[in-house]
Amino acid sequence: MRTLGAAAVCGLVALVSGPAIAGELADATPPPQPIFGGDAASECDFPSAVAMLDADTDGFFCTGSLVHPSVVVFAAHCMDPLLSWAVPGSVMFGEDVAAPVRKVPVTECATHPQWDPGGLVHDLAFCKLAQPVPEVPTVPLVMGCETDLLLNSQVTIAGFGATSAVLDPEGNPIPTGGGQKRFTTQTVIEVSLADNDIIMVGPDHGACFGDSGGPAYLRMPDGTWRLLGAASTLHLGEQSPNPGEEVCGFGTVYEMFWPHMQWLEQAAGVDLSPCFDAAGNWAPTAACGGFPGDLLDPQSTWGDGCSTAQSGGWSATCGEPFSQGPFPGPEPEPEPEPEPEPEPEPPPPEPPPPEPPPPEPPPPEPGPGPEPEPQPQPQPQPVPPGPIDPTGEDSEDDSGDDASAGADGGELAERGCACTSGQPDLRDSSWLLAGLLLLVRRRRGR
Repeated sequence: MRTLGAAAVCGLVALVSGPAIAGELADATPPPQPIFGGDAASECDFPSAVAMLDADTDGFFCTGSLVHPSVVVFAAHCMDPLLSWAVPGSVMFGEDVAAPVRKVPVTECATHPQWDPGGLVHDLAFCKLAQPVPEVPTVPLVMGCETDLLLNSQVTIAGFGATSAVLDPEGNPIPTGGGQKRFTTQTVIEVSLADNDIIMVGPDHGACFGDSGGPAYLRMPDGTWRLLGAASTLHLGEQSPNPGEEVCGFGTVYEMFWPHMQWLEQAAGVDLSPCFDAAGNWAPTAACGGFPGDLLDPQSTWGDGCSTAQSGGWSATCGEPFSQGPFPGPEPEPEPEPEPEPEPEPPPPEPPPPEPPPPEPPPPEPGPGPEPEPQPQPQPQPVPPGPIDPTGEDSEDDSGDDASAGADGGELAERGCACTSGQPDLRDSSWLLAGLLLLVRRRRGR
């Protein structure tokens, strides 16, 4: 439980309880002084520890931690209007707020939805940066079985807070110094899951006003670092300082990160646990490795983004690593670009409409009809035989002919001929022919 007096409830932010003090921190360059009892940071020491700057005055008011190239986490009480005068406007990278290496504006900030300013419960907030800062190494948040290492372990804290805070006659802390990054060590004496608190102490050194929201780092057995939480309040324990006495250096309470991981990731829209699932189970991804291994005196400069010379390989703190090969491994072969789907063939053209049938030819003009068959010429009527010569001067031949004629007539009668009487039947054409013969013969005889 937190055992803080009324003056200490919002004590870590009291350093900047008025714009005048914040203006002094922004305009002055104080000489290097330790975080209460600690050491001044050299270039690129703990580069992910940043200073929070007010939107209106550009004055420093709290400390934060870069946990993702575009996300900074800090304490909710730093931006609560009931406890703080400041509104986050930008974050400062560097070791001195009077000589910033880089400032990056923030676009949006949020406090934990269950933040309670009355009891400082869920004292956590974050801001998103207008531009990501990928060159600065970030420290992963402690998670899963890694939290088992906390109790009684030695951790390192960092911040831009005051170097001292003495109570005035009315019991209000009067902080002095501040504005320069410092760090020191503490020992974890309690991990309270009920309050989401990590309590750490360090006799005669610790966090002070202005270190609110700042980081606490734990070094893992493999040499890489983890981020535990954000500084929330002073921890006085059984102590009760009197006016004129120091109130910093007794200990500090940090809001632990891992119980809030789901909210942080969903609200900020980033993955902050590449080695674990949301429940804290070991589930390494391709980003579970290469964590910073040299946050103190890394032999680098801000010119190269404070890149750490020593980085871990694949992490295996709570299980098998993501890969057995070297980190980060060979560059994966680029996946071939998918071939574009063939454009569908256009539908076959519709057949042309059938041509209209050719017009029927006009009926042929009637030509001349077939030549009429020649009508048979009428046969000339046989000339009846002339009268027998009355003189009777017929030749022998004539008589013979007569006799023959009579004989023929008899034969004809016997065959059913109609001339049995000896008179010619004019209806029988054979008679006509016979008459012609007689006529010819007779004429020849003459």
